[in-house]
Amino acid sequence: MNKLCVLAAGVWLLMGLAGCKDKDEPLPLPEDQDLTIQNYLVENEIDSATKSDQDFYYFPVVEGNAIPNSSNIISFYYTVKNIDGVVVASHTASSGEPIKAQRDTKTIYPPGLDEALQILGTGDSYVFIFPSHKAYGALEVSGDLPANSIAIIEIEVVAEESTNQIRQKELQLINNYISDFEISNNPDTVINLGSGLSIIKTKRDKQAAEVPSSGTVAINWAGKFFSGDSFGSESGFEVNMGADEVITGLEAGLNNMRLGEEAQLLIPSEMAYGASVQTVPHSAGFQDLLIEKQIIPDYGAVIPPYTPLIFVVTVVEYQ
Repeated sequence: MNKLCVLAAGVWLLMGLAGCKDKDEPLPLPEDQDLTIQNYLVENEIDSATKSDQDFYYFPVVEGNAIPNSSNIISFYYTVKNIDGVVVASHTASSGEPIKAQRDTKTIYPPGLDEALQILGTGDSYVFIFPSHKAYGALEVSGDLPANSIAIIEIEVVAEESTNQIRQKELQLINNYISDFEISNNPDTVINLGSGLSIIKTKRDKQAAEVPSSGTVAINWAGKFFSGDSFGSESGFEVNMGADEVITGLEAGLNNMRLGEEAQLLIPSEMAYGASVQTVPHSAGFQDLLIEKQIIPDYGAVIPPYTPLIFVVTVVEYQ
């Protein structure tokens, strides 16, 4: 069963896409789409294409020398086209930083891309041609890519990192934040837990009762990224301690607080949304459509994969 809890503005604390789309099975492959793809390859004199056992075709543009690791997180750019070569969406080096996704976690949309990324290593640039049931199915991505369309997606992988490498980067970011905060604010207490979670107590009350490990705790919270940008807030939000309903970093932080205290919880992504959700395209409008269709959870449009978070929390009361 999916673990979820609504936090303000529709942000769900839900881990992964698995199980979110059980009611919508992939559409049957139209009989003529495979022939259309084959004709496309012939007309464009592409003789290096391979058909996978998952019904999509692929061919290299640039081949790197790296061996892909199925458990690693990759950073990549993309271009989405229709079968006529019209660019529908793109995110290239000129657009900014690459987007991230973890292979083989069912946290990538469209579904065919989750399978396709497993063959790519750093330096690889490949074109994938997906029949509609491996692409966007009955969704209309745009006027140039209507429902039940073949989609062509070019992927350029520019980096690959292990979960441990990601973790070390996040811990360094958290440590730098603590150092800056101590210099400018001189907080009463900084608690570094072995899990990677750090707590900056900004208001302490050593005489107050500790937050219990069970029961309902009411908190005020505000969430932000380490860039300072906010992603939500709520007053009087109730947490059922020990019920495993919220991200682990939030509950672990509350376990180290007392009634009336205020703190900043510096949460590494492994204790927050982890791999989250990645979509191609990753535009807000497209992700809103996927949320509306219940293909991805709400947080997928808010929290990028492998993003450490800051929760500013006040413990209001508990029962």
